Amino acid sequence: EPMIDTLVSFREQVRNAALAAVKDPESATKALQGILQTCDLLRDETMPLQGVRLEDRTGGTRWNREDPAAMKKELEEKKAGEAQAKKAKLDKKLVAKEKELTKLTESLQDPTRLFRTSEYKEWDEATGIPTVNADGTPVSG
Repeated sequence: EPMIDTLVSFREQVRNAALAAVKDPESATKALQGILQTCDLLRDETMPLQGVRLEDRTGGTRWNREDPAAMKKELEEKKAGEAQAKKAKLDKKLVAKEKELTKLTESLQDPTRLFRTSEYKEWDEATGIPTVNADGTPVSG
């Protein structure tokens, strides 16, 4: 029976997280986060497929029976919206990184042009290293 399988699976996941916390008290926070994620998964994905809507409220959790097909469609639409939002966020990050790359690329100088300043009058054409100062004296190495 699907509802019993759901409850058994939920219990097992919560139990395993709790046992992990007991075995290693330093990971208790992580285990509690795992338990809360399991509870959210039950509320948001597992129970709707069984036709049960759970609503967390300040006075406790309420539940309603609804059409499983409609809830499945709602869940799929929610996931599609979340995926679209995630993609938009990644696209925005990509644009920012591309702008950063363009800025860095534009700021790069050809090493042979690095010393082409008013301090020098002549440069080695192959390396760009100055050979004559602006006053006409040779550059001493």
